[in-house]
Amino acid sequence: MKNKYNILISDLFLKISQEIVKFSDEDIRNLLEGKADIILQIKTKKQDTKDNLNFETIDQELSKMSSREDGFDYLKKKNFKRSKLILFANFLDITIKRTDKNEQIMDKIIEAIIGYRLRSEAIQKA
Repeated sequence: MKNKYNILISDLFLKISQEIVKFSDEDIRNLLEGKADIILQIKTKKQDTKDNLNFETIDQELSKMSSREDGFDYLKKKNFKRSKLILFANFLDITIKRTDKNEQIMDKIIEAIIGYRLRSEAIQKA
């Protein structure tokens, strides 16, 4: 029983360290100087499988588009909230900063799907 407990604690510390690595230099400095505290909060993730199916459809639709502008217009018409854009970016394995605005997130999504293909086609034609 004690071994199982140690493994669970080890996994917990691993999760915590993965989050601490995401801190900015300023955050770490403030923590070390006592100007900030770390607060642990447990949130259950509820990710709907319907979202993943929807994301796959959106990914396919964006892949068909011939310009970045078309893709940007398409995403704007979807009227995603920031949280949904972040989920979509995570679905695509795109790194998002906390400070990124909706347009920046959309730009990263468009570049990952459409921009990548357009650059590849331009290189192949050259």
